[in-house]
Amino acid sequence: VYKRQLKDNFTPPLYTSCYHPRMLTKRIHLTLDGKLAYPDQPFIALSGDGKQKLNKKTGESKPVGKDGKIYNVPQEAPRRGNNTSPRLICDNPAYVLGRSFPDKKANPEHHKAYCELLQECYEKTGNKYVKAILDWLSSDSFSVVADHPDIVIMDDFDFMVEDVRPVELPDVISFWQEVSYKNNTDRKGLCVITGKVTDLAR
Repeated sequence: VYKRQLKDNFTPPLYTSCYHPRMLTKRIHLTLDGKLAYPDQPFIALSGDGKQKLNKKTGESKPVGKDGKIYNVPQEAPRRGNNTSPRLICDNPAYVLGRSFPDKKANPEHHKAYCELLQECYEKTGNKYVKAILDWLSSDSFSVVADHPDIVIMDDFDFMVEDVRPVELPDVISFWQEVSYKNNTDRKGLCVITGKVTDLAR
């Protein structure tokens, strides 16, 4: 019954949701052939939904913490702990770019897993917009974003291909429903009462 509900509605109950609201901070615009749409501006900063704090003396407001735009995006499946679990399309610099920072070195497995997930999505859907992101990841202009000094560790990326957000397309949503459901139902653990390896409770 649950699997049927998951296919019919891409917003299941919160505790098993495969999409959830997340603050995205930067958007990369691509062409259908996997090139930067605006080479002189490799990404744009998203803003407007971040927390604001009013300076009572000056009357000015300033961002507090992470600022960006909130969108429903794929929730990693299973949820991240110490495991490598990429989000589909929208993720942070370690996964999307393989980017390291002075206080945190990137795990090469994170970027590899992100690329493999995108490849699987393209193979299952044949979606040309997902293919554009894949092509960009292996293009010469990838390093323009990956090495950009304005990328920070707290970033989360969004993608626009032409005038389409691939993450919102029905076939991409359906793919993530299947992956999310499978990954979360395949999780095993040791029961401390029976001593048997069984499905983890959710």
